Amino acid sequence: MNVLFLEKYFSPYNGGVERVTFRLGEHFRSQNIRCYYLFEDKDCNLIADSFKIRLNNRCTYWQFRRNLLRAVKEYSIDVIIVQQLFSDKLWFALNEIKLRYQCKIVTCFHNSPNVCWYMPKVKWSKRALLYKFTGIYPTTFIGSVKRFCDISDSFVLLSDSFKDDFKRIYHPKCISKLVSIPNPCTFDCNISTKDIGKKKKQVLIVSRFWETQKNLCTALYIWSQIEKKGFSDWNLVIAGNGPDEVQIKEYAESLRLERCRFLGVVSNPLPLYVESRIFMMTSNFEGWGMTLVEALQNGCVPIVFDTFSAVHDIIKSGNNGFIVPPGNESFYIKEMVKLMEDEFLYIMMAKRAIDGVSVFSLDNVGKRWLELFEKLLKE
Repeated sequence: MNVLFLEKYFSPYNGGVERVTFRLGEHFRSQNIRCYYLFEDKDCNLIADSFKIRLNNRCTYWQFRRNLLRAVKEYSIDVIIVQQLFSDKLWFALNEIKLRYQCKIVTCFHNSPNVCWYMPKVKWSKRALLYKFTGIYPTTFIGSVKRFCDISDSFVLLSDSFKDDFKRIYHPKCISKLVSIPNPCTFDCNISTKDIGKKKKQVLIVSRFWETQKNLCTALYIWSQIEKKGFSDWNLVIAGNGPDEVQIKEYAESLRLERCRFLGVVSNPLPLYVESRIFMMTSNFEGWGMTLVEALQNGCVPIVFDTFSAVHDIIKSGNNGFIVPPGNESFYIKEMVKLMEDEFLYIMMAKRAIDGVSVFSLDNVGKRWLELFEKLLKE
Protein backbone atom coordinates (compact mmCIF):
# COMPACT_ATOMS: atom_id res chain seq x y z
CA MET A 1 0.00 0.00 0.00
CA ASN A 2 1.16 3.54 -0.81
CA VAL A 3 0.18 6.60 1.23
CA LEU A 4 0.60 10.27 0.33
CA PHE A 5 0.59 12.91 3.09
CA LEU A 6 -0.41 16.46 2.09
CA GLU A 7 0.62 19.25 4.45
CA LYS A 8 1.82 22.83 4.57
CA TYR A 9 5.11 22.09 6.37
CA PHE A 10 7.13 18.89 6.48
CA SER A 11 9.72 19.40 9.22
CA PRO A 12 8.78 17.57 12.47
CA TYR A 13 10.48 20.41 14.33
CA ASN A 14 7.90 22.92 13.07
CA GLY A 15 4.97 21.88 15.28
CA GLY A 16 2.65 19.19 16.59
CA VAL A 17 0.89 18.32 13.32
CA GLU A 18 4.22 17.91 11.58
CA ARG A 19 5.55 15.66 14.36
CA VAL A 20 2.39 13.55 14.08
CA THR A 21 2.88 13.16 10.32
CA PHE A 22 6.50 12.15 10.78
CA ARG A 23 5.78 9.57 13.51
CA LEU A 24 2.82 8.07 11.70
CA GLY A 25 4.97 7.79 8.58
CA GLU A 26 7.61 5.93 10.61
CA HIS A 27 4.99 3.52 11.90
CA PHE A 28 3.43 2.95 8.49
CA ARG A 29 6.84 2.17 6.99
CA SER A 30 7.44 -0.39 9.73
CA GLN A 31 4.24 -2.07 8.47
CA ASN A 32 5.57 -2.17 4.88
CA ILE A 33 3.54 0.84 3.75
CA ARG A 34 5.36 3.25 1.45
CA CYS A 35 4.87 6.88 2.50
CA TYR A 36 5.27 9.96 0.32
CA TYR A 37 4.99 13.61 1.30
CA LEU A 38 3.77 16.60 -0.71
CA PHE A 39 4.35 19.90 1.08
CA GLU A 40 5.06 23.58 0.48
CA ASP A 41 7.54 24.70 3.12
CA LYS A 42 10.12 23.81 5.82
CA ASP A 43 11.80 20.67 4.58
CA CYS A 44 14.19 18.51 6.61
CA ASN A 45 16.67 15.78 5.74
CA LEU A 46 15.15 12.99 7.86
CA ILE A 47 13.38 11.49 4.84
CA ALA A 48 15.03 10.70 1.51
CA ASP A 49 14.28 13.14 -1.30
CA SER A 50 12.81 10.35 -3.42
CA PHE A 51 9.79 10.26 -1.07
CA LYS A 52 9.18 14.03 -0.99
CA ILE A 53 7.54 16.45 -3.40
CA ARG A 54 8.16 20.05 -2.45
CA LEU A 55 6.09 22.79 -4.06
CA ASN A 56 6.76 26.48 -4.31
CA ASN A 57 4.57 27.96 -1.57
CA ARG A 58 3.37 30.56 -4.07
CA CYS A 59 2.52 28.08 -6.80
CA THR A 60 -0.64 28.60 -8.80
CA TYR A 61 -3.56 26.23 -8.80
CA TRP A 62 -2.47 24.74 -12.13
CA GLN A 63 1.06 24.03 -10.87
CA PHE A 64 -0.35 22.49 -7.70
CA ARG A 65 -2.83 20.36 -9.64
CA ARG A 66 -0.17 19.10 -12.03
CA ASN A 67 2.20 18.05 -9.24
CA LEU A 68 -0.50 16.38 -7.17
CA LEU A 69 -1.98 14.39 -10.05
CA ARG A 70 1.48 13.36 -11.19
CA ALA A 71 2.37 12.13 -7.69
CA VAL A 72 -0.84 10.08 -7.37
CA LYS A 73 -0.25 8.42 -10.73
CA GLU A 74 3.54 7.97 -10.52
CA TYR A 75 3.56 6.52 -6.99
CA SER A 76 0.33 4.50 -7.37
CA ILE A 77 -1.16 6.16 -4.29
CA ASP A 78 -3.86 4.17 -2.49
CA VAL A 79 -4.66 6.66 0.30
CA ILE A 80 -4.21 10.44 0.46
CA ILE A 81 -4.03 11.90 3.99
CA VAL A 82 -4.81 15.63 4.08
CA GLN A 83 -3.27 17.14 7.21
CA GLN A 84 -5.49 20.13 7.99
CA LEU A 85 -5.33 21.79 4.57
CA PHE A 86 -8.62 23.29 3.47
CA SER A 87 -7.55 25.38 0.48
CA ASP A 88 -9.79 25.79 -2.53
CA LYS A 89 -7.06 24.76 -4.97
CA LEU A 90 -6.60 21.47 -3.11
CA TRP A 91 -10.34 20.82 -3.07
CA PHE A 92 -10.60 21.30 -6.83
CA ALA A 93 -7.60 19.02 -7.41
CA LEU A 94 -9.03 16.30 -5.16
CA ASN A 95 -12.28 16.39 -7.11
CA GLU A 96 -10.33 15.60 -10.26
CA ILE A 97 -8.43 12.82 -8.50
CA LYS A 98 -11.73 11.27 -7.40
CA LEU A 99 -12.82 11.16 -11.06
CA ARG A 100 -9.54 9.78 -12.42
CA TYR A 101 -8.18 7.42 -9.78
CA GLN A 102 -9.35 4.89 -7.22
CA CYS A 103 -7.37 6.21 -4.25
CA LYS A 104 -9.14 7.06 -1.00
CA ILE A 105 -9.07 10.51 0.60
CA VAL A 106 -8.75 10.95 4.38
CA THR A 107 -8.89 14.47 5.81
CA CYS A 108 -7.67 15.18 9.36
CA PHE A 109 -9.07 18.01 11.46
CA HIS A 110 -6.38 18.86 14.01
CA ASN A 111 -8.41 21.24 16.11
CA SER A 112 -11.55 21.72 18.12
CA PRO A 113 -14.63 22.19 15.89
CA ASN A 114 -15.24 25.65 17.36
CA VAL A 115 -11.90 26.93 16.02
CA CYS A 116 -13.92 28.60 13.26
CA TRP A 117 -15.10 31.26 15.72
CA TYR A 118 -11.48 32.34 16.24
CA MET A 119 -10.40 32.41 12.58
CA PRO A 120 -9.35 35.84 11.23
CA LYS A 121 -11.59 37.07 8.45
CA VAL A 122 -10.07 37.33 4.98
CA LYS A 123 -10.46 40.81 3.52
CA TRP A 124 -12.40 41.08 0.30
CA SER A 125 -9.44 42.72 -1.45
CA LYS A 126 -7.33 39.63 -0.71
CA ARG A 127 -10.12 37.39 -2.00
CA ALA A 128 -10.20 39.36 -5.24
CA LEU A 129 -6.43 39.10 -5.58
CA LEU A 130 -6.60 35.35 -5.04
CA TYR A 131 -9.24 35.04 -7.74
CA LYS A 132 -7.16 37.12 -10.15
CA PHE A 133 -4.09 34.87 -9.93
CA THR A 134 -5.68 31.43 -9.46
CA GLY A 135 -9.12 31.63 -11.00
CA ILE A 136 -10.52 30.18 -7.76
CA TYR A 137 -12.80 32.15 -5.48
CA PRO A 138 -12.17 31.27 -1.82
CA THR A 139 -14.96 30.18 0.49
CA THR A 140 -15.38 30.74 4.21
CA PHE A 141 -13.52 28.46 6.61
CA ILE A 142 -16.72 26.66 7.63
CA GLY A 143 -17.66 26.16 3.99
CA SER A 144 -14.20 24.83 3.15
CA VAL A 145 -14.20 22.32 6.00
CA LYS A 146 -17.69 21.11 5.05
CA ARG A 147 -16.65 20.61 1.42
CA PHE A 148 -13.57 18.63 2.45
CA CYS A 149 -15.66 16.47 4.74
CA ASP A 150 -18.11 15.79 1.92
CA ILE A 151 -15.43 14.89 -0.64
CA SER A 152 -13.40 12.71 1.77
CA ASP A 153 -13.91 8.98 2.24
CA SER A 154 -13.15 9.47 5.95
CA PHE A 155 -12.90 12.62 8.03
CA VAL A 156 -10.76 12.18 11.15
CA LEU A 157 -11.49 14.08 14.35
CA LEU A 158 -9.23 13.87 17.39
CA SER A 159 -11.90 12.82 19.87
CA ASP A 160 -15.37 11.28 19.97
CA SER A 161 -16.36 14.27 22.07
CA PHE A 162 -15.89 16.53 19.02
CA LYS A 163 -18.47 14.77 16.84
CA ASP A 164 -21.62 16.49 18.10
CA ASP A 165 -20.10 19.97 17.83
CA PHE A 166 -18.71 19.19 14.38
CA LYS A 167 -22.12 18.04 13.12
CA ARG A 168 -23.81 21.10 14.62
CA ILE A 169 -21.34 23.64 13.14
CA TYR A 170 -20.39 22.14 9.75
CA HIS A 171 -23.50 20.10 8.81
CA PRO A 172 -21.71 17.30 6.91
CA LYS A 173 -23.77 15.39 4.36
CA CYS A 174 -22.66 11.98 5.59
CA ILE A 175 -21.96 11.68 9.33
CA SER A 176 -20.82 8.08 8.92
CA LYS A 177 -17.58 9.47 7.47
CA LEU A 178 -16.67 10.96 10.84
CA VAL A 179 -14.16 8.84 12.77
CA SER A 180 -12.05 9.70 15.80
CA ILE A 181 -8.37 8.85 16.13
CA PRO A 182 -6.23 10.69 18.71
CA ASN A 183 -2.77 11.94 17.93
CA PRO A 184 0.02 9.58 19.04
CA CYS A 185 2.88 10.24 21.41
CA THR A 186 5.50 12.00 19.31
CA PHE A 187 8.53 11.38 21.54
CA ASP A 188 10.13 8.22 22.82
CA CYS A 189 9.95 8.48 26.61
CA ASN A 190 13.45 8.99 28.00
CA ILE A 191 12.69 9.24 31.70
CA SER A 192 12.40 6.58 34.36
CA THR A 193 9.98 6.92 37.24
CA LYS A 194 13.06 6.68 39.49
CA ASP A 195 14.30 10.02 38.10
CA ILE A 196 11.10 11.99 38.72
CA GLY A 197 12.22 13.34 42.10
CA LYS A 198 15.53 14.55 40.59
CA LYS A 199 13.86 17.04 38.27
CA LYS A 200 14.48 20.78 38.57
CA LYS A 201 11.92 22.92 40.33
CA GLN A 202 10.85 24.22 36.99
CA VAL A 203 7.54 25.10 35.33
CA LEU A 204 7.36 24.79 31.56
CA ILE A 205 5.34 26.31 28.71
CA VAL A 206 5.86 25.11 25.14
CA SER A 207 3.61 27.11 22.86
CA ARG A 208 3.08 29.14 19.74
CA PHE A 209 2.89 32.82 20.62
CA TRP A 210 -0.63 33.41 19.31
CA GLU A 211 -2.55 35.11 22.10
CA THR A 212 -6.03 34.51 20.64
CA GLN A 213 -5.56 30.77 21.08
CA LYS A 214 -2.81 30.24 23.62
CA ASN A 215 -3.78 32.95 26.14
CA LEU A 216 -0.20 33.25 27.33
CA CYS A 217 -0.71 36.58 29.08
CA THR A 218 -2.97 34.78 31.54
CA ALA A 219 -0.20 32.24 32.16
CA LEU A 220 2.22 35.09 32.84
CA TYR A 221 -0.22 36.74 35.25
CA ILE A 222 -0.64 33.45 37.12
CA TRP A 223 3.12 33.10 37.38
CA SER A 224 3.41 36.66 38.70
CA GLN A 225 1.09 35.67 41.56
CA ILE A 226 3.20 32.56 42.22
CA GLU A 227 6.31 34.75 42.50
CA LYS A 228 4.54 36.99 45.02
CA LYS A 229 3.91 33.93 47.19
CA GLY A 230 7.64 33.20 47.35
CA PHE A 231 8.87 29.95 45.80
CA SER A 232 12.23 31.58 45.10
CA ASP A 233 13.75 28.23 44.09
CA TRP A 234 11.23 27.72 41.26
CA ASN A 235 11.53 29.05 37.69
CA LEU A 236 9.30 29.38 34.65
CA VAL A 237 10.73 28.69 31.18
CA ILE A 238 8.82 29.41 27.97
CA ALA A 239 9.75 27.90 24.60
CA GLY A 240 8.30 29.06 21.30
CA ASN A 241 7.63 32.04 19.10
CA GLY A 242 4.83 33.46 16.99
CA PRO A 243 3.02 36.55 15.73
CA ASP A 244 2.27 37.99 19.19
CA GLU A 245 5.76 37.55 20.65
CA VAL A 246 6.43 41.27 21.11
CA GLN A 247 3.09 41.86 22.84
CA ILE A 248 3.57 38.90 25.18
CA LYS A 249 7.13 39.84 26.13
CA GLU A 250 6.10 43.44 26.78
CA TYR A 251 3.38 42.20 29.11
CA ALA A 252 5.93 40.01 30.92
CA GLU A 253 8.16 43.06 31.40
CA SER A 254 5.26 45.05 32.81
CA LEU A 255 4.76 42.33 35.46
CA ARG A 256 8.44 42.62 36.45
CA LEU A 257 8.89 38.87 36.60
CA GLU A 258 12.14 37.78 38.22
CA ARG A 259 12.23 34.06 37.49
CA CYS A 260 10.84 33.78 33.96
CA ARG A 261 12.96 33.00 30.87
CA PHE A 262 11.97 33.09 27.21
CA LEU A 263 13.99 30.52 25.28
CA GLY A 264 12.77 31.33 21.76
CA VAL A 265 12.38 28.56 19.20
CA VAL A 266 13.53 25.19 20.54
CA SER A 267 13.90 22.60 17.78
CA ASN A 268 13.79 19.69 20.22
CA PRO A 269 11.79 20.45 23.40
CA LEU A 270 12.23 16.93 24.81
CA PRO A 271 15.02 17.90 27.28
CA LEU A 272 12.75 20.65 28.65
CA TYR A 273 9.98 18.17 29.42
CA VAL A 274 12.49 15.79 31.01
CA GLU A 275 13.87 18.42 33.40
CA SER A 276 10.59 20.20 34.30
CA ARG A 277 8.04 19.25 36.96
CA ILE A 278 4.92 21.21 35.97
CA PHE A 279 3.48 22.06 32.56
CA MET A 280 1.20 25.08 32.09
CA MET A 281 -1.50 25.34 29.40
CA THR A 282 -3.95 28.26 29.48
CA SER A 283 -5.34 27.99 25.92
CA ASN A 284 -8.74 29.34 24.95
CA PHE A 285 -9.16 26.37 22.60
CA GLU A 286 -7.15 23.39 21.37
CA GLY A 287 -7.60 20.36 19.18
CA TRP A 288 -5.71 17.63 20.94
CA GLY A 289 -3.07 19.49 22.90
CA MET A 290 0.03 17.60 21.74
CA THR A 291 2.16 19.31 24.36
CA LEU A 292 -0.02 17.81 27.11
CA VAL A 293 0.75 14.28 25.92
CA GLU A 294 4.43 15.15 25.55
CA ALA A 295 4.46 16.48 29.12
CA LEU A 296 2.73 13.36 30.47
CA GLN A 297 5.25 11.13 28.70
CA ASN A 298 8.04 12.75 30.65
CA GLY A 299 6.49 13.10 34.09
CA CYS A 300 5.84 16.81 33.71
CA VAL A 301 2.45 17.21 35.40
CA PRO A 302 0.06 19.46 33.41
CA ILE A 303 -2.36 22.08 34.66
CA VAL A 304 -4.84 23.17 31.97
CA PHE A 305 -8.03 25.17 31.56
CA ASP A 306 -11.10 23.12 30.66
CA THR A 307 -11.58 24.84 27.28
CA PHE A 308 -11.71 21.86 24.91
CA SER A 309 -13.52 18.57 25.41
CA ALA A 310 -10.61 16.35 24.32
CA VAL A 311 -8.65 17.42 27.40
CA HIS A 312 -10.73 14.87 29.36
CA ASP A 313 -9.42 12.12 27.05
CA ILE A 314 -5.87 13.05 28.03
CA ILE A 315 -6.05 14.13 31.68
CA LYS A 316 -7.93 12.67 34.61
CA SER A 317 -8.03 15.65 36.94
CA GLY A 318 -6.37 14.98 40.28
CA ASN A 319 -4.79 11.78 38.93
CA ASN A 320 -2.23 12.68 36.24
CA GLY A 321 -2.80 16.45 36.11
CA PHE A 322 -5.28 19.17 36.98
CA ILE A 323 -8.15 20.49 34.84
CA VAL A 324 -9.24 23.98 35.94
CA PRO A 325 -12.57 25.71 35.15
CA PRO A 326 -12.06 28.17 32.24
CA GLY A 327 -10.76 31.55 33.34
CA ASN A 328 -10.55 30.62 37.03
CA GLU A 329 -7.08 32.00 37.69
CA SER A 330 -7.27 31.74 41.47
CA PHE A 331 -8.12 28.03 41.28
CA TYR A 332 -5.29 27.53 38.76
CA ILE A 333 -2.87 29.17 41.19
CA LYS A 334 -4.18 26.99 44.04
CA GLU A 335 -3.55 23.76 42.09
CA MET A 336 -0.07 24.90 41.06
CA VAL A 337 0.87 25.79 44.62
CA LYS A 338 -0.39 22.38 45.73
CA LEU A 339 2.00 20.63 43.32
CA MET A 340 4.92 22.92 44.19
CA GLU A 341 4.56 22.41 47.95
CA ASP A 342 3.72 18.70 48.11
CA GLU A 343 6.63 16.59 46.83
CA PHE A 344 4.81 13.31 47.45
CA LEU A 345 1.74 14.46 45.49
CA TYR A 346 3.90 15.58 42.57
CA ILE A 347 5.81 12.26 42.43
CA MET A 348 2.61 10.19 42.54
CA MET A 349 0.95 12.24 39.78
CA ALA A 350 4.08 12.20 37.62
CA LYS A 351 4.28 8.39 37.88
CA ARG A 352 0.62 8.06 36.91
CA ALA A 353 1.24 10.41 33.98
CA ILE A 354 4.04 8.23 32.61
CA ASP A 355 2.18 4.96 33.22
CA GLY A 356 -1.14 6.11 31.71
CA VAL A 357 0.08 7.79 28.54
CA SER A 358 0.77 4.42 26.87
CA VAL A 359 -2.82 4.44 25.58
CA PHE A 360 -1.60 7.05 23.07
CA SER A 361 1.50 5.09 22.06
CA LEU A 362 2.45 5.01 18.40
CA ASP A 363 1.59 1.30 18.24
CA ASN A 364 -1.90 1.79 19.67
CA VAL A 365 -2.78 4.83 17.56
CA GLY A 366 -1.08 3.36 14.49
CA LYS A 367 -3.24 0.25 14.82
CA ARG A 368 -6.37 2.37 14.54
CA TRP A 369 -5.03 3.97 11.39
CA LEU A 370 -4.27 0.60 9.84
CA GLU A 371 -7.80 -0.56 10.65
CA LEU A 372 -9.15 2.55 8.89
CA PHE A 373 -7.00 1.85 5.80
CA GLU A 374 -8.21 -1.74 5.69
CA LYS A 375 -11.83 -0.64 5.91
CA LEU A 376 -11.48 2.02 3.20
CA LEU A 377 -9.68 -0.21 0.72
CA LYS A 378 -12.37 -2.89 1.06
CA GLU A 379 -15.13 -0.46 0.07
